[in-house]
Amino acid sequence: MQGNNPKVTLHIPDEPWSADLPKNYNLKFTNLAPKNEYVFTETSQGRAVGIAGIVQHEATVSPMVTDATHSAHYQRIMKKRTTTAATPSRVVKMIDENKTEHRRLMGSASSDTWNAGLEHIKQKKSSKSLDKRERMTRSDLLNVLFPLFSGYPYWNFKGLVEQTKQPHAWLKEILAEVCILNKRGPYTGMYQLKPEFVLGGQKPSNRPEKSTLGSFPSSTF
Repeated sequence: MQGNNPKVTLHIPDEPWSADLPKNYNLKFTNLAPKNEYVFTETSQGRAVGIAGIVQHEATVSPMVTDATHSAHYQRIMKKRTTTAATPSRVVKMIDENKTEHRRLMGSASSDTWNAGLEHIKQKKSSKSLDKRERMTRSDLLNVLFPLFSGYPYWNFKGLVEQTKQPHAWLKEILAEVCILNKRGPYTGMYQLKPEFVLGGQKPSNRPEKSTLGSFPSSTF
């Protein structure tokens, strides 16, 4: 370096790691006495873990292309970089053949998806409708229940739901008021009217005869 315009060149070795780099550079100093500048070592995540040195000078570098050899080498490197940058990392292949078949398959898939979604919505609505039946008044529901128990003294809950078309919670609430749920014996799991609501005081035998909805004591036949 001489005077105020030092001329410095940088030469890197011809090694595998520098194969795609120009080998000779001109350095142009921009700051000969920087302050409070350091070189850090970093982890692969970019976190500084230590000070490697203090910056003595700042400079910019540019490849040397002053002669034909350097110029040709630099041009080859830049051409390769340009080609690499212009090559998409993902290849999109346009298919022009069998467009009709493609549209048919897409239409079929869309139709199947739509039908599956529609069926799912119907099932959800059907499931919700079970819990959103129109609720009778207490007196109206009792007027339906009492004749049912007159026909069959013993009913399972499913049968009562089918006959009354009432929300489960509401039906159970009324049944708890007027019925007994048998926990043991031949009528286990079936409802019968409490004694104070039974007309005629009919008593069941030990062997039930059951229908799909209710049961009637065999002794009455």
